[in-house]
Amino acid sequence: MDERERRLDARERAADERDRHADRRERDADQREIDADAREVQATERERLLDEEALHQGDRSVDPIDRFRDAIERTSAKTDRSNDFLQRSRAAVQRGVDRIDRIRQETADHRPNESDPEQPVS
Repeated sequence: MDERERRLDARERAADERDRHADRRERDADQREIDADAREVQATERERLLDEEALHQGDRSVDPIDRFRDAIERTSAKTDRSNDFLQRSRAAVQRGVDRIDRIRQETADHRPNESDPEQPVS
C-alpha cells in the first residue's frame, strides 16, 4: 500500500469515526427533544386542568403560582428544543464543511503534479 492509499484509509477511518460521533450526538438530541415535548405536554395538561378547575370554582381564583410554574415549564421545554435545534444545525453545517474540506484534499491528492516529468500531460 503506498503512502497515498494509507492517507486515504486514515481519512476514511477518521470520517467514519466523525460520522459515528455525529450519529450519537443526533440520537442524544432526539432524546432531549422527546423529553422536552413530554414536559411541554405535561405543563399544557396541568394548565388545562387548572382552567377546568377555575370553571367549576366560579368566583374563586386558581392559584396563580401554579399557572406561572406551568407557563415557565412550557417555555423552558420550548427553549430546550430551540437550543437543540441550533446545536444540531451547527453540527450539520460543520459536518458539511468538513466533508467539503476532505473532498478538496482528496481531489488535491489525486491531481497529477505538473512539475513531475513522469506524469502524462493532457
